[in-house]
Amino acid sequence: MAMLVPSLALARRNILDVFVVQAEKLEKQYDYVIGHTYDTTQQFEIFKMIKPLSPAQQTPEGETAKYDDLTAIFQANFYPVIYTKGIKYSKQFDFTLQYKDVMNKQDQFARAFTQKKNIVAANLDNLGFTSTTNGITAETLYSTSHSQGTGNPTFANRPTTDVAFGPLALEQGLQELRLQVDQVGQPMMLTGPVILKVPIQLEAQAYRVVNSNYLAETNNNDTNDFIKRRVSVRVIDYYTNSKYWFLRMESEKDHGLFMLDQMPYDITQLAMDDSFMYKWVADESYVVGWKDAHGTWGTTGQ
Repeated sequence: MAMLVPSLALARRNILDVFVVQAEKLEKQYDYVIGHTYDTTQQFEIFKMIKPLSPAQQTPEGETAKYDDLTAIFQANFYPVIYTKGIKYSKQFDFTLQYKDVMNKQDQFARAFTQKKNIVAANLDNLGFTSTTNGITAETLYSTSHSQGTGNPTFANRPTTDVAFGPLALEQGLQELRLQVDQVGQPMMLTGPVILKVPIQLEAQAYRVVNSNYLAETNNNDTNDFIKRRVSVRVIDYYTNSKYWFLRMESEKDHGLFMLDQMPYDITQLAMDDSFMYKWVADESYVVGWKDAHGTWGTTGQ
């Protein structure tokens, strides 16, 4: 039956509720890849990399205190972009079944928008060795020599020679992750839980390597405790290369990958056009990026 305008407003809220329910059923792999979400109501957000205080210095009696410069080393503006999906109905269909059909399609909308978030997030890693446009600096996310400002030490979050996945390579990655230094050359103390992110093709091997009681794929009986107590596996269906693999610190405070959410999912009915079609357009806006490459590590596995 046809609906009055107040009825359509109520129906729209019901549709959004259905979307939320359906979206909760889907695997949000973007959370595995990034694990750090901010909300904003602004057109863009400014992220800054601030040089930390250096270790305290001995100061002889009568001399002035030692001061550090806390100006930003790098900063960048991150602008959320809009993602949309639309459907349309004839005037006749609108008069009869449109509301019910839009309700029934919320599972498809939920899938479409969650898939896109998964794709966008995964591309942060997929393009992490080539793209220079996703971060706070004009560098690739994964590099053997990340700049930390003029006169400051560099750090690496990619091995000098890329390594195929395996237990010894994983140990190397964990070690290199911990060797990262801050802008004043001090250890980052990256000692907590680590997430291992792999493509589907490395899933079985990754679980064997991480969950084995002994060091996997070796002929000795060395304990696997170093890996087993620190690493958890996340398989990302949206990785586009079968050999790439990545590490990131599990704690949000220990890495700089992020998703900046702006407008949440919404769906709007537009006016009928001159072809007697009504359109429903769904949208949401966000951007992914990195404000700091510390706490991440990646290799092409080759």
